Order: sequence, then structure tokens, then C-alpha cells
Amino acid sequence: MAVKKRARKKASKKKRMTTAVKKKAAKKKAQRKAQKKSHKVRLKTRPLSQRSRGLRELREGIPRLATGNNSDLNEAIPTAKVYQQTTGDVKAVMVFVEFPDVRHDRTVEEACSIITGDATDWYRIESCGRLRFEVMPHGDWQMMPKKTTAYGNIQSDADAHREYISTALSLFPTGSINYDDYHIAYVVAAKTPEAPEVLFNSPTLSAGIEVPTNNGTVRHAVTFGRDSYERGYHVLLHETGHLFGLPDLYLFNSTDWLEPVGAWDIMCDLDLGQHFLGWQKYKLGWLDESQLFYVKSGEVSLRLAPFESAEGVKMILLPSESESRVYVVEIAQPLGMNQEYRDKGILVYTVDAAVETGKRPVSVMSGLDESPSANETKKYGALCVAYLAPGETQTFGLSDGRKIEISNEKQFGSGFQVRARQFATTRTMRRTRAIA
Repeated sequence: MAVKKRARKKASKKKRMTTAVKKKAAKKKAQRKAQKKSHKVRLKTRPLSQRSRGLRELREGIPRLATGNNSDLNEAIPTAKVYQQTTGDVKAVMVFVEFPDVRHDRTVEEACSIITGDATDWYRIESCGRLRFEVMPHGDWQMMPKKTTAYGNIQSDADAHREYISTALSLFPTGSINYDDYHIAYVVAAKTPEAPEVLFNSPTLSAGIEVPTNNGTVRHAVTFGRDSYERGYHVLLHETGHLFGLPDLYLFNSTDWLEPVGAWDIMCDLDLGQHFLGWQKYKLGWLDESQLFYVKSGEVSLRLAPFESAEGVKMILLPSESESRVYVVEIAQPLGMNQEYRDKGILVYTVDAAVETGKRPVSVMSGLDESPSANETKKYGALCVAYLAPGETQTFGLSDGRKIEISNEKQFGSGFQVRARQFATTRTMRRTRAIA
């Protein structure tokens, strides 16, 4: 009887509802219905805490990767504060030096154009507008006090490198420039001959090392050598990547040095590479956590959006057997000078924050049994076919007995529907959540 009374009271209450209240209730109902239909759109923008309970159960906060004793140039997030900021305005000053035995053979404007190239636009596009990068040349060619051979060890001796930078930056009269007004200092040497082999490459001074000058202090610096004239602005992109805290993805002391990642990242192949991998973009603050989908367990099927678009989920992350390593699934970004090698499929790779620079902190795992043609290798790199095309599935075994299975289910323009699941070898019960 009590229940009925409450029901009757509720009913009588409804009768007293005004027309305005009814309209408001109907409007809310319509909004809830529309929100259900636009689940995919909401997934792009809503923070995890506001999403449906079922989705949150599969998608968890991205864990911090353990670094072990690897404190310098690692893949951990957040990046140590000693490195250069990667969002907002970043201003670099570029100075030019020549030597008693090697004089300049072009104007500073010509040298600056070759070395900086399209870097400003590249950073704007790659960062989705989050980094506003500018290089400002300063002064004319300045004469260094010693011959080039006196600076032959700057790529291997940090103290010699620091002294070289300090000397170069101090060639300008006191008060003519304030280096404290800039975030980065670039020192460009006149192009040296092939022999003797001095100032042939472009080393980066370890981030945070202070370089005193007569016009302020510099903490982030790169010195450009002969390779920057021959290889163009990708040298600047690669070396500045180190200032941002990114490690070398190619192998040190190896004949097959591009084998870990190939041209999928400029930090591995700066000649053929056109982009940073998705993990690097996330590390640099160019992607939000809401654009990553971390699947701690179970199974998920969702549509990955290309990096060129501002919204959408860009990557799926899955844990490995190690606290320092994760599996990453993302769309294979375009390759080629004109970005013509595109929309091929999805890339699967691992990121290990405990692995030192130059020792394989990132490894492409998908499609390694495929072999590109000689022409493809020349234009797009040896790993250009290391992706999963629509309809392809690949399984990765972990040392703890679990397996990870990645399927490229379907292509939608430049996007792909991807299924990722983890299971034990006994294939125990799993949960599935599909996202249209």
C-alpha cells in the first residue's frame, strides 16, 4: 500500500508540472538521445573521468614508464624539465663562424635558408599549432681564433664542445645581443672540406649545460657542420629533437643502424623520415592524453584517426611484461618528399624508457616479414612496408605467457578501425567494447 501511495503522490505531482517544466524535461531527454548517437565525437574531446563507466573500465590512465638508471634522453613522460620547452613560443638565434683555414662560400642568408628550410612550418604542422618555432640569424660571418683542426673533437668531448660554443657566441661585441632573450643558440660553421674530417657533423650540447658568453648565458645549443649543408633542415629537426629530450632511435655502432624504426621517425632516419612517431608527439606535449587509449586488459575495437586531423583517438597503448615498456598502435604516417606514400595501414611498435639512446629505445614490431622493393627502400626506407594493411592481423608473444593481438579491420578514408586484445595462452575469458 505504501508503494502505491508513493506512486500516486508521484503521479499527482506530475499533473501539477507546468508546461515549461515539461518542455525542459523533453529537451533534456532529446539531448541524452543525441549524446548517445554522437558517442564517437564525444570520445574525441571528453576527459576520461566524464566518460561512461563501461568505457572507463577498459580505458585506464596511462602509467608512467620506469626508467631504471636511464636518466638522460629517455622515452619517459613527463620529460625532465632540464630540456627545452616544446609548446608555445620558442625562439632560436643563429650565428655564423668561419676559420683562418676555411672561409665562408655563401652569405649568411643563404646558409640560414639551407639549414632552417621549412622547420618553422614543420613544427607548426607536426605540433598541431602548439609549438611556434622561429630562427633568427644574427650578424655576419665571424672569424674564429683557431683553425678548424683545433675543434676536431667537439663531437666527442663535451668540455671542448662547450668551449667552442662559448667562443663562437662571444665573438660579438658586448651589448650587441642578449642571448637570454632566446631559448636556443645555433652555431653554424663555414662548410669544411671532406679532408681532414673536422666539423663534419652537427652535435648537440647536452641540455642544461650552461654556456657563458659576454652577452648572457645559453643552456640549449647545437653546432652545425658540413652535413647540415648536404642534408638540409632535417639535421636541425633531429638535433633540436635532442634539445627537446628525444633520444636517438638509430643504433650506435651498427652496420644496420636504421633497423629499429627506419624512416618512420626523424630521430632514426633524418634523411627519409618526415615525422615524429605518435609517442614522441605525446611526449612533447603535442597530443593530449584523451587522444590515447590505454588498454590495461581485455579487448577494444575503435577507429584511429590520422595525425593530420586535430581530433580523434590517435594511438592505442597496451602494457608489456615490463614496467618500462609499452606497445603502441597508430596509423602509419606518410612518407616521401611529397608525403605521397600514405594511407597504407597501422604501425605497431614498442617504447622502452629504460633503454638508453642509440640502443633501441623504440622498435617497430609490425610487418617485419615484409620486404620492400629496391625503389621503395631508396625512397621510403627499409621498413616502409612494416605496417598492417586492412584485413591483416599480427600476434605478439610476451615473455610472461600473455599475447597481444592487433587487427586492422577496416579502412575509412585516412582512418582505420583497429581491434587490440590481450589474452593468456589459455585464451581466458575476455571483455569486448566496440566503438563505432
